[in-house]
Amino acid sequence: MRHSRPLPSGDKRVLFLLIVHLLFLPWALGSTNAWSQVTSLVLATIGFGAALWARPDDGRRTTDVGLQSPKREIPPATALRRLLKFPPFWLGLALLGYIAIQALNPSWRYTTDGKFWWLVPVPNISWLPTSVAAPFERFGMGRQFAIYAAAWLTVCTVWVGLTRRRSFTILLNALAANALVLVLVGFFFRLTQKTPDQLLWLERKAGAIPFASFIYKNHAGAYLALMAVVCLALGARHYERALKEHARSSPALLYVLGAIGLLFAVVFTYSRGGTGLLGAYLLGAAAVFGIHRYFSRTSSTTPRVVTFTVAGMVAFVVIFAVAQLDYRRVVHRFEQLADPEHKDVSVSQRLEANNASLDMLAYTWPRGVGAGGFSYIYPQFIQRFPASYKGGQLFWLHAHNDWLEFPIELGVVGVALIAAGGVWWLVQLGRSRIWRYLPALLLALGLLQTLAHASFDFVFQNPAVLVTWLVLAVVAVRYAERQSET
Repeated sequence: MRHSRPLPSGDKRVLFLLIVHLLFLPWALGSTNAWSQVTSLVLATIGFGAALWARPDDGRRTTDVGLQSPKREIPPATALRRLLKFPPFWLGLALLGYIAIQALNPSWRYTTDGKFWWLVPVPNISWLPTSVAAPFERFGMGRQFAIYAAAWLTVCTVWVGLTRRRSFTILLNALAANALVLVLVGFFFRLTQKTPDQLLWLERKAGAIPFASFIYKNHAGAYLALMAVVCLALGARHYERALKEHARSSPALLYVLGAIGLLFAVVFTYSRGGTGLLGAYLLGAAAVFGIHRYFSRTSSTTPRVVTFTVAGMVAFVVIFAVAQLDYRRVVHRFEQLADPEHKDVSVSQRLEANNASLDMLAYTWPRGVGAGGFSYIYPQFIQRFPASYKGGQLFWLHAHNDWLEFPIELGVVGVALIAAGGVWWLVQLGRSRIWRYLPALLLALGLLQTLAHASFDFVFQNPAVLVTWLVLAVVAVRYAERQSET
């Protein structure tokens, strides 16, 4: 039997802080309000400090998951050196510095009389990035900076603070377990509440369809879809470990069951985009698994009775979901897309809003309008598309297309920094030959489905989705790196 060595005390401290932070994000209503965003920044800062703290047991021989080999000593100062060699550290620092320049060079100032608000032009340097000066309590530059800073610090913490592959596995297990609790809470309130706009026991959100602690259904769908990806990655990890050790059984199929349960949860968030993308991902993951098994030289040792038992459990979940939940609304939502004679108002409005966003991008791409400034400038461009705002009845806080909103707010320089981070991620995965390691491959493919979702919704404007996605991107790289060394 294989015995795992105890984690270094530094890993334990960082892991605890990361789990507290990442589990806090979805329960704090997706961290979409000011107090939760400040709390997230504080937790991220504490975790970052713990990751850089000199740890006396780091000098032991260890099977480090980073760039260290299994036989190499890890001195206490490795964390700082690894941080300074981490390109996203410098890219994130440059992005935050760029946003600070935007904040110091506003072109508009938010003004209100208590009932109405408007923008007042202010003198600015025309060749520098710019922004909208707005109060912190009203979403704008300050809160967006806090979100980005918390995300940057958390990514750096994961990169330098966790030195064992088992640390990453524990982190993923914590995320998966928390997601299943979210699902249970979401189903409980969906079954017991009389109106779909009730957010837990707190308040009604007019015009919204909350699920569990998420106010917006598509944010809930995107987050739970990520958690389904985590479950599949963990299942693949346990499966490959069982093959390597010739174990008669493993918990891999239970994780697959968890992923299927999360698929049902996404269906009942009424997020059509999230449901379609997660369904496509699961089919693609099954195909990838089949290809891996075809080229694998190791035969499975899992008894067939285990496979049939889990299949029976899956069937039970399906029957229970159909029998207990009111799925007529789900069917109705998808019928709206399937019926060519039915004009889905939400889809047509988003198409109109997307056209307005394209007009806005054409005007603002050199300097951007400032992080968090989209909603203040957008009314100037939406006037040509009255169907999108129903004659003043709708106010768009976001573009419902992150691929447009990020360049609109950050301009060409900000987007170039983000793109550089994406290129680094892809290069690292390619250098590690990620296609050889199934858990990392499934995780990376799952992150791509979130990027696809962002092309027609504002999923990355939710801090819970943004920070978790970035953390999983780092975990995928670390998993792939460790496999390439073995």
